[in-house]
Amino acid sequence: MSRAAQNAGTSLQRQICAQIREHIATGVLPAGARLPSARALAGRLRVSRNTVDGALDRLRQEGLLVRRVGAGTTVADTLPPSAVPQRAD
Repeated sequence: MSRAAQNAGTSLQRQICAQIREHIATGVLPAGARLPSARALAGRLRVSRNTVDGALDRLRQEGLLVRRVGAGTTVADTLPPSAVPQRAD
């Protein structure tokens, strides 16, 4: 993931959500893939851990991620249809 940039009108949390969604949709993060800890992501992106936690929680609520205390955060094994890119036929 690339460093989150402070864009006018787009919160860092939304930018992080968008990057992770894109990585899931394109297969960079396949189903079951483990994400780095929130602390590690925050350090890599140079943002607050609360910002990363908020983004990960939002994606969990959307059904894209599974978060378990002690086990970490993984991409959901079954993704909602909105997360799967549609093929243009």
